[in-house]
Amino acid sequence: MILLMAWPAISQEVGYLVDEGERLEKAMKDAEAIEKYREALRIAPSDLRARVKCSEMLCMIGYRTTDPAGRKRAFDEAFDLAREALKVDSLSADANYAMALALSRLTEAATIKEKLQLVGDIHRFATMATGINPDHRKALYTLGKWHMEVSSLGVAPKAALKMAVKDLPEASLEQAIVRFERVRNLAPGFIANLLALAEAYKAGGRSDKAIPVLERLVKLPPVTQDDPGYKDKARKLLTSLY
Repeated sequence: MILLMAWPAISQEVGYLVDEGERLEKAMKDAEAIEKYREALRIAPSDLRARVKCSEMLCMIGYRTTDPAGRKRAFDEAFDLAREALKVDSLSADANYAMALALSRLTEAATIKEKLQLVGDIHRFATMATGINPDHRKALYTLGKWHMEVSSLGVAPKAALKMAVKDLPEASLEQAIVRFERVRNLAPGFIANLLALAEAYKAGGRSDKAIPVLERLVKLPPVTQDDPGYKDKARKLLTSLY
């Protein structure tokens, strides 16, 4: 009875901590944001929202870490959190997206054999996320990146991938662009997506399409801690296309 009476207060505190973490993310204070998510998990270890946010943030912070061991620790923890989030709710679009993102980070230190399997799993979880929520912009972006990166593989890696992962759909630059364009409609200020879209157009020989995307991108205000870096890349790409 006491636990039942206390639960609403605990739930409210966890919700407040996750909201604070998201506010800090928007203020581009990622180190402070992840501490809020960790605090929420200490109070409620099975809270789905806190697990997903902490997993996603570890992927972002880990990617910026220059120490290889530190990167691996962050990505391993992100994977563990995503796996636990799926145990809480396997039909959560956010949890499936978090797993796809964590797996994409794990490819960095994986063996060739492991990478082949991970590529298939990334597609599976990102597709599951978009199947649950067709407007999940981050999962759509992840699928777009998957198509872009896999379609750029050489003949031998593609053949190995087909042998390792059965029933895997054909990756194509066109499908990457379809996903990125959909995300642009859903979230016009998603800077990483705009950069990926411009890169896809350039790879497809459509600089005329890439230039206006980049011209808009460089004028947007940064929203995440990674956005200034994406904007620098966009400026360099834009200069090369003029």
